[in-house]
Amino acid sequence: MKRIGIILVLFIFWAEAIVFAECRYNLVPSLSVEGKYDDNIFLRSTDETSDWTSNISPAVAFDVQCATRGITLSYSPGFVFYRRYTEYNTVRHNGSLTAFLQAGPYTRIDFRDSFYRTEEPREMDEAIYATRRTRNPYYRNTGDVKISHQFGLKDSFSFGYNDSYLENKDPEVEDTRIQTPYAGLSYWFDVQNGLELDVRHSISDYETTPDFKQNTDTLRFTHLLGPDSSCSASYTYTDMDYDPGRTDYVIHSGNISYSKSMGPHTALSAGIGYFAYNPEEGGSSDGANYQVGIDQKFERGSISVGGQGGYRQELTDAENLGFAKFWSANGRINYLLLPDLTASGGLNYVEEKFIEQADRRDKLWSASAGLAYSYRRWLSLSLSGQHTERDSSVGLNDYDDNQIMLRITASYN
Repeated sequence: MKRIGIILVLFIFWAEAIVFAECRYNLVPSLSVEGKYDDNIFLRSTDETSDWTSNISPAVAFDVQCATRGITLSYSPGFVFYRRYTEYNTVRHNGSLTAFLQAGPYTRIDFRDSFYRTEEPREMDEAIYATRRTRNPYYRNTGDVKISHQFGLKDSFSFGYNDSYLENKDPEVEDTRIQTPYAGLSYWFDVQNGLELDVRHSISDYETTPDFKQNTDTLRFTHLLGPDSSCSASYTYTDMDYDPGRTDYVIHSGNISYSKSMGPHTALSAGIGYFAYNPEEGGSSDGANYQVGIDQKFERGSISVGGQGGYRQELTDAENLGFAKFWSANGRINYLLLPDLTASGGLNYVEEKFIEQADRRDKLWSASAGLAYSYRRWLSLSLSGQHTERDSSVGLNDYDDNQIMLRITASYN
């Protein structure tokens, strides 16, 4: 309720200031009807169960942009009906709000908030890989407010606050809240050379997992090689301080990266580095950080290929497994078959080793394909399919899942 109140107060503040101003307004209502078949709705390793679901989703997108402030708001409920397991019939919610205020010639306030409620075992955020095995609903809300001030052509400092909250109706999955105040400084010595400093302090509030306080400091030097290319070197220091029950640790991480835009149709980025994970007790771990990505646009579509590896911390999902070493690869293609018909496909692979969980290892891969047809800009039809497979050293976490979905969307602008 507090978050809803904050959003409403901010919305009223911005709206009152822009009602009589010279602004651009855009309102787009829409309605989607979706049917989906899922052959493993509980993501089990054995005794797989299938079902059909129908989802009716009205939606509205509202955008107001003025010279010194603006708001973008979207909201879509989803009325979901199960064919076999009618006890899981529910209402999903998906909404977002972004707003900005130019508080002075050089000072700006940015606010964003996103919210979703669903019973789907896999979360909407593609970077979250934790899996549930029930259809109990849960919701996630993430809010962020930032104040930035520019004191030079490219020089600025900022400070803000981020609040991420996850609430689960499943009693076996704990609720999680992570609050993170942060600050940043960007200073350019000349046209080509700049320095950035980012400081973050995160505080957790778990139901059962030991809470933590974490400081993450990043220093990055950037050198512009030309108008379309740059290189940078960065160092990140992370200090994790758990309450009794889990082991404190420190992470040192350094990276060198390069990016280049080779015309309006091709972009390349690459980076390599090294990290060292040093726990207060037990053995340390280290490895390479790396990242590469290529995006290519062509006359009838686009293609992207990439991969990355190193470490990450899983602290805000359904499992909260902590520090993990990982590597991943992905590819995506979109191709215009006909003026109104687009084909798409994608492949993703992730492999993780959870250092804090007795060397648990997970492998997750997925493949997807789809067709999308647009009719006179106000009506669209899409057909898609996806296969997802997880192979874990903890056998209970294995699953293999296939989904087929048909969606019709009508919108008015």
